[in-house]
Amino acid sequence: SETPNELFQWNGSTHVPLPLVVDTTAPLPPAFPIAGGEFWFDTTNDVLNKFSGGFVPQTNIIESKEDPTDLPCPFYWFDGNMSAFSWSGTIWIPTPETFVQTTNPSLAPELNCPFYWFNETDDTMNVWDDTDECFKVVTRVIAFPTDPQNPAVDVLWFDETNQALFQWNGSSWVEILALIINTTEPSLPATGSYWLNPGTEILSQFDGTDFVEVDVILFPDDPTAPMGGDLWWNTTTDELSIWNTASLSWVLTEPFVISSDDPSAIPTLEVGAAWFNTDDSLLKIWDGSQFNNVSFINFPTDPTMPADGDYWHQVDPNDPTVDLWFVRSGGGTAWTAFTPIKLATDPLAAGTYWLDGTTTTLFLWNGAAFGPSLPFSTLPFTPALDDLYYDTTLILLFIWDGLAWVPGGARATVELDDNGNMKFTSASVGSMSLIFLQDINLFSSLNPPAIILGPSFGISSGNVAGTSVNIASSSRRLRLSRLGEDGLSGEPSYEEIGVGTDGTPDERRELIDSIRAQLGWPVVAVELTKYQFDQAINGAIEELRKRSSIAYKRAYFFLDIVPGVQHYRLTNKTVGFNKIVSVMNLSRVISSFLGTAEGQGIYGQVLLQHLFHMGTFDLVSYYLVNQYIEDLSHLFATEIEFIWNEDTRTLSMLQTFQQNERILVDAVIERTEQQLIKDRFAKTWIEKWAMSEARMTLAEIRGKYASLPGAGGGVSLNAGELSAMAEAGYADCIQQIDDYVVDSVEEIGMAAQFLIG
Repeated sequence: SETPNELFQWNGSTHVPLPLVVDTTAPLPPAFPIAGGEFWFDTTNDVLNKFSGGFVPQTNIIESKEDPTDLPCPFYWFDGNMSAFSWSGTIWIPTPETFVQTTNPSLAPELNCPFYWFNETDDTMNVWDDTDECFKVVTRVIAFPTDPQNPAVDVLWFDETNQALFQWNGSSWVEILALIINTTEPSLPATGSYWLNPGTEILSQFDGTDFVEVDVILFPDDPTAPMGGDLWWNTTTDELSIWNTASLSWVLTEPFVISSDDPSAIPTLEVGAAWFNTDDSLLKIWDGSQFNNVSFINFPTDPTMPADGDYWHQVDPNDPTVDLWFVRSGGGTAWTAFTPIKLATDPLAAGTYWLDGTTTTLFLWNGAAFGPSLPFSTLPFTPALDDLYYDTTLILLFIWDGLAWVPGGARATVELDDNGNMKFTSASVGSMSLIFLQDINLFSSLNPPAIILGPSFGISSGNVAGTSVNIASSSRRLRLSRLGEDGLSGEPSYEEIGVGTDGTPDERRELIDSIRAQLGWPVVAVELTKYQFDQAINGAIEELRKRSSIAYKRAYFFLDIVPGVQHYRLTNKTVGFNKIVSVMNLSRVISSFLGTAEGQGIYGQVLLQHLFHMGTFDLVSYYLVNQYIEDLSHLFATEIEFIWNEDTRTLSMLQTFQQNERILVDAVIERTEQQLIKDRFAKTWIEKWAMSEARMTLAEIRGKYASLPGAGGGVSLNAGELSAMAEAGYADCIQQIDDYVVDSVEEIGMAAQFLIG
């Protein structure tokens, strides 16, 4: 293939790519390949290699659309570890924070059980509850630097249940009676006595002069006999373990966080904080409300000071399919351009082909030398895309998909019905279902004699002559489909793609997120499913389509009238008839009573002259003439009376036409759901009504119970408050329509006011 230079070998069913070097000089080691100096880009693994007795992968590559030594502002640098920097034009300034993770740091983290958190504010151990999505306090925790299940001699344990102090003698606990429990320091303690401050939970021993803090196990039960699920916090390593009764051992549990900040809370970020997303390898900067992608360089050292041998890879700004490569040289002072060989396999391996760019001759490398020239073609050995092939053995039709023959591909099928009539079926639908018969030798490829219907639906016989069929009559005709001959869709117009919706969920998804946030998520659980949110938005849009003309647009169409035809089905998708919701008026281009207003129609001509020259009479006379014209339009049926049926999309006219005529259809068409949600006036209305629908649904859910049990007593639910807010929202929306805030009076007119009830 000459564009681009690629080599393929036909294996009988598909083209297999082969490694090819295109150069004017034979690419032989050690200068292999000549075109790229000594560089090869491995297209399989996207790795740049340099020849040094063999090809060695290179890693010191700067990926940047800008010259690293001449960066614009702003520009960013990520060192590949945990630090990001902003370019000031002179120096790199560290960003306030740098996050290296897959999840968005600005969002509340998604925690999963088990997740333990020691709250340094109130000194409590907490575990994450997936069901209630909150932290709950854990009380059975032993905080001690050594294994409490196997204590050393003289380890102390304070029994929180019986308020007693014990000491381990190697086999059992021995109670120590010299214990004072008080929040204030004892005044006259005996030497060796212990003092436990219950406020701080610190145990101290009096050495004769001062109280010295000592380690103690604070636990309500014997720590040498833990129960399943008990926790041990190793205060030396800050590791948390849980007791497994099956293995009778401590099992490390993670994650465990020690902090005064709630790990489930939404973090507060400083403007300028950086986030390197390890999923897409992009750097984003926090602007105070969201993270935005920025131009950056991912390199371990300062990219503005590249060393000799560092590489710069740039995508050609004028052609994104072209890669530009440079290597730093001259003591780190200049970039030298080079073009590496692009191959999926090692160019030094046997089986690499070389196309001599001077003589256009193809050679094969056998591992030691290039063999004799090989024949090749610049045209593919395969058919063109979408070519058809009929297998007479399998009796199957195949289509070429660019790589292989696959079953299918028939544009149209033909079959004989029970009466011998030919039935053509197109693979396309709607206005594009066209079948063209361009030649009377339709059956020239068939071996048996053919019998074909004649022009008068009689039978004309055909006799086989070689490979063609001689047809007795060549005047037969087939009625072809025409653009616009579309059938009924079978669904309401507001649900049709391209009419009531464009099929994209983006606007609806954003609206759902907004409603969910206004209901308190993610701080408060919102017990509504995606289906219920969709139903709320559907209800709002349906209510808007029912009550306000802002959901529609005025449109005008021309309709060609056929003499004697009074009923017309408006389904033509090409013209846009399928979008019509209602027909406002039909206007005739040629008036019935002024049809003779020309040279020989002297009375009509006089009347027209008066109409176009108002200065010949006063305004009262003009008004009388106008009323006269209106009376004539009633007497001579100038105005077309009609009936429009949206379900069948049938426009019925209550008068007949004696000649071909073109009329103007004044109609109202659907606006798509996406247009309504983006409309500056309709958007807030839809959001408020959908919010009311969501609140009413929540009221139904929470109204099943007046209250729920809680830690500090019963928790009352707000079903009544939600219901009242929903009713107020409904009333406000209806008032906005009554006040023409959400309406299209300027486009539809005062007829836009719907009277319901």
